Amino acid sequence: MKRGTTLSIVVGAVIAGAFLVGAGCGGPYKGKAERPPKVKKTKEPEDVVVPVAAQEIKWIDDCAAKFVDDPSKAKNSAAKADPLVSQGDAAVAQARSTDDEGNKGGFYLAAVDSYRKALLEDNYNAQATYNLAVVYARLWRKGCALKMIQRLASLTTNPRFVRGGSVTINGLLDSVETESAFKAFKKDAMQAAGR
Repeated sequence: MKRGTTLSIVVGAVIAGAFLVGAGCGGPYKGKAERPPKVKKTKEPEDVVVPVAAQEIKWIDDCAAKFVDDPSKAKNSAAKADPLVSQGDAAVAQARSTDDEGNKGGFYLAAVDSYRKALLEDNYNAQATYNLAVVYARLWRKGCALKMIQRLASLTTNPRFVRGGSVTINGLLDSVETESAFKAFKKDAMQAAGR
């Protein structure tokens, strides 16, 4: 062997030996490696299948609806209310066409907002009152749905404030019996309608 080759082998062996002993390492990596703590083996829990029973609907019975008591102070702007009722109807149609419960609830809330705004513009709008009762029932707000039906029934006592007169109101009150949204509390709805 040549002298340069032997020297390079010796230098390489010294450097390699220094790294093996740990002389080449410093900082946080010097010393022996720590062993991770032993983990106790536990039995994995078995998947428990809980039978899903039909959930009972928790109806909300309270309602803070406020109505105009004095007819002389009531607004009666059909021109402003009709587009809002149409918006509410469109939101209900979207809710019925979707299968996603989150979107369905959002559409029903948009419908509530539209119908409420319509009633602010035309306080005695029978169609907005009835549609709001239906949407409240679909949102499990039984108390508000019943108040809207009672309000609709009370409008029959003074139909001159209502567009379409008592014929329209009676038609809406008659449809309470067949409306699927009121099925769970049909007896209460019919009583609220005065039927």
